[in-house]
Amino acid sequence: MTPPNTRIYIIAEGQSEEAFINAVIKPAFEINQIYITPILMETSKGNKGGNITFERFKKFAQNKIKADKTCFVTTMFDFYGLGDGFPCNEAQKQKDLEDKAKYIENIMLHSINNPRFIPYIQLHELEGLFFSDIEKLCSIEPDWKKHLSELQAVRNNFDTPEHINNSYETAPSKRLDKILTHSKYRKTRHAPLIAKHVTLETMEKECRHFHQWLEKLRNLPKL
Repeated sequence: MTPPNTRIYIIAEGQSEEAFINAVIKPAFEINQIYITPILMETSKGNKGGNITFERFKKFAQNKIKADKTCFVTTMFDFYGLGDGFPCNEAQKQKDLEDKAKYIENIMLHSINNPRFIPYIQLHELEGLFFSDIEKLCSIEPDWKKHLSELQAVRNNFDTPEHINNSYETAPSKRLDKILTHSKYRKTRHAPLIAKHVTLETMEKECRHFHQWLEKLRNLPKL
């Protein structure tokens, strides 16, 4: 007889998020019989990931919940890259950073209207988490070590790694692209490597909204 367990599908924004989930979240949760599976939405014929519109997300999540009645479904979408239909303008009116994400998450929650759905919006994007430990981030490529002080200065200018973003051009990934001029940052290659080195524990310690999401997943009932 199969022991009780929890199964969770994470609708990921793209391939780098998928690789990140497989590298650090999935193995950490399996220890407690919580089984994570990242999935990408088909955004056009033959293509998956990116171009996250509200209607596309809603249809995909509802279909997944209906198709598997013993699973939970959550999301991992970047705040700054959300597409048509998401209430981003309304969310920006919120003063607190977490409240901006929670505003969108509440809209998503009421739209799906199912207790097995747990919305999550990443502040501001996946790469923000990597600024939780600059030394570990810079250990991935030999050439990156020379940029340690510059990357640390970015981190020091913000309250938390989740606050790193002023505009589209200053999102965490854009900053990595600009600063790491020798061995370029490659999302799908470097994201899982950096995540393993920084560690999930450190990212949760530095990034409260990210930690709160994972705590919700840890405390879901076994079905």
